[in-house]
Amino acid sequence: MKVKVVWISLVVFVLLNNKAFGQHDSLPENKNKHDLTIGFIANPLTLGVETEYKFYKNIGVRFIGTRILGYQRPNEYGYAGIGLITFSAPSDFKLLEPVIGFGCVYTLYHWDYKGFKGDITDLNIGGGFGTNFKFTDRFKAGINLFLANGYEAKFRNGINSITNRKMLIFPTLSIDFTL
Repeated sequence: MKVKVVWISLVVFVLLNNKAFGQHDSLPENKNKHDLTIGFIANPLTLGVETEYKFYKNIGVRFIGTRILGYQRPNEYGYAGIGLITFSAPSDFKLLEPVIGFGCVYTLYHWDYKGFKGDITDLNIGGGFGTNFKFTDRFKAGINLFLANGYEAKFRNGINSITNRKMLIFPTLSIDFTL
């Protein structure tokens, strides 16, 4: 199921940039007047803040800090820090801004189980793609799909540790304000 979601999302991303949808060959390449964006990102399992700085035309860096929600035991919590190099694909559709990014993900998971507690930290790779809907020059909302090389943790002999790697897929919504 996850693989199907990724393929369908990639097809939609490509189609939004396809000339068959009425795009013209001549795209004006002008630098954004506004380079710094701040905003919020959310899905049912995370809530966070993000900022993006475009340092060259459509290329930028995005930093995201999230609180991971949905833990089943009290005193458990998690955080993630994400850093991405981003590329905003040029589009004649003024409302749409397709985006793709690749970078690293740092996670902290604090566990408290059966009288034992500790932390698991992980540094790994991740990336994502999606489309922002630009309502004005300074406000946009996005639908994105973020993928990360995550892990499963198991509790054994008083220690919670990483036992297996798995692909994590997070559909996210974002709201951004350009400064």
